[in-house]
Amino acid sequence: VIITITDNGKGMSADEVERINRILSGNQTNLENEQNTRRSVGLANINNRIKLYYGMEYGISILSEEGSGTEVVMQLPLEE
Repeated sequence: VIITITDNGKGMSADEVERINRILSGNQTNLENEQNTRRSVGLANINNRIKLYYGMEYGISILSEEGSGTEVVMQLPLEE
């Protein structure tokens, strides 16, 4: 199941999107994570819970472009 939430706001810079996705993927050192996660605590918490419950292949990612809005994509397994 893929849930996509899109807005038409001002968007984010490529650096900001990369920083958030790095936090969500867990590809940061503890010091970087400690300093940068404070601005993305909610997303990081939800993403970590999804990964713990369903597995590392699921979770949240961010797509954004300055002036074009932001898209948050949440991937979950389909359970019957």
